[in-house]
Amino acid sequence: MILYNPHVDDFMATPPHFGMLRRKALKKYGFLISEAIARGEKVKVLVDSTISAFIPESVFGKLPSRLRQFIAQQELKSWLRLNELEGHVEHITPDRDFSNEVLLAFSYKAATGPFHLRTELFRKFKAVVFHASHYFVSTNQKSRNLATLENAFLGGDADITQNAYFRRFFPWYQRPFLVLPFAVGSRFIAKKTWETRLPKVIATGTFHDLKEEIPRHKYEDFIKATGSDTYHPLRKEIFEQAGQLDNIDSRISPYRPTEKRSPVQRFIAHFWVGQKSYFAIDIVDLYNGYQYAVVGEELSGFPALGAFEALACGCTLLGEQQAYVGTGLLPDVHFIPHNGTLASLQEALKASHRPDPTAVQAILQTMTSSKVFERWKATFQTLT
Repeated sequence: MILYNPHVDDFMATPPHFGMLRRKALKKYGFLISEAIARGEKVKVLVDSTISAFIPESVFGKLPSRLRQFIAQQELKSWLRLNELEGHVEHITPDRDFSNEVLLAFSYKAATGPFHLRTELFRKFKAVVFHASHYFVSTNQKSRNLATLENAFLGGDADITQNAYFRRFFPWYQRPFLVLPFAVGSRFIAKKTWETRLPKVIATGTFHDLKEEIPRHKYEDFIKATGSDTYHPLRKEIFEQAGQLDNIDSRISPYRPTEKRSPVQRFIAHFWVGQKSYFAIDIVDLYNGYQYAVVGEELSGFPALGAFEALACGCTLLGEQQAYVGTGLLPDVHFIPHNGTLASLQEALKASHRPDPTAVQAILQTMTSSKVFERWKATFQTLT
């Protein structure tokens, strides 16, 4: 498995622009690097100078090739230093034989921008796995680009092939959808028995206001197709009605500041997100204080990592059934299902029984960093 341009986003490590802004990286898939290093393996990284961590894709792709190469190499060096990865990374050059190799690319940036600069490289590989995280951004462009590759496979945190939004934009995709699960950090543990917790729901997460996001055209596909101005409508609904909910305590917050701003202020705010207060929460202790948890799934089909973290902390999860297809979590066995609205959530609470905690723990035992790393590798090996 070779990682494609991992320095441009925060999926696996802290990108250089996050370091400059002192912004916290999520590293939802950081185990792909940490587990490889723990096993004494080199992390294989391919940087092809078509994406920049700092320069917008609409500008970077138009720069001379030599200048792009210089900038990309400087960004890579910064990424290695920032994440203390010097000596742990094997830098793969684009000119070698990849006929028996699998490339991992995150569609968030790898499937947009100057895609024509990458297609020749992508076609050299036995397979290119495009993780569909954030596929709701510039969705139509991503679909058109990926449809040109005969060796492209899509994957993600759950099987979203029956999701209405996915089906609308990817009707051409007939290959297997690769379920590549989250890993739950070891710090997420149950410290209290279920009976000693508040008999209420803790709601967590952030939500975007897509009317305020820039550039606007990247979000038009999602807004027009769904009629929603946020990826997480249940989170937004709970946030807006938090003061009226006796059985739900909300720690949900907007992704960016909500006050009225000028166009210049909006541009500056694009680089600063409103997650500082959310990250300040001791999330493990928070989950351990409640019997129930709702994290709110994406309208485009994927679950949130927080849902699995809440389960690991001993909460009974309330989740939208379709978002957990392929994860091993089953409705009424591992979580209480609802249909994605606050009204259905309340109804599910009234009729709920507690899923079997033993069954939940059995699933969680398969979601350690080590075991998930092995599952990703095994999945990729099926493609070679």
